[in-house]
Amino acid sequence: MPSPGVKDLASDHAASHVGKAEGIVTILRASGYLRSTRCVLLPMDILTRHGASQEDFLRATTTQALQDAVYDFASLAHTHLLTADALMKKLPRETRKALLPLVVCKDFLKQLQRQDFNPFAPSLAKRNSLLPFILLWHSIRQ
Repeated sequence: MPSPGVKDLASDHAASHVGKAEGIVTILRASGYLRSTRCVLLPMDILTRHGASQEDFLRATTTQALQDAVYDFASLAHTHLLTADALMKKLPRETRKALLPLVVCKDFLKQLQRQDFNPFAPSLAKRNSLLPFILLWHSIRQ
């Protein structure tokens, strides 16, 4: 991960995990839009493992099977965030700020959990007005 004067394998490893988590969170966050374009980006193996179908997603039917599949997918993102969090403790201070998207991903996953892993909950489409202050706080704490 390019940072002024810093070349570190652990930084690249942490950034890789944050990037993977951010990709998963982006798919989950865009569920409403993706549904409107009839595009299903949730992995089929996760959907079928829980007995959910693409039609459940496209109809925005909040079945227990779909919520379980979303939970499984969100758990994958959470695992990447935990790994990145553990790696961040070993990183140089100047590198940690580049990994602040981790905070945004954690915030969305908490919101999704509050909505019982319903990716179509209307509150998930709203912005968290406190997020800039949370990011500032984490930036200062680094």
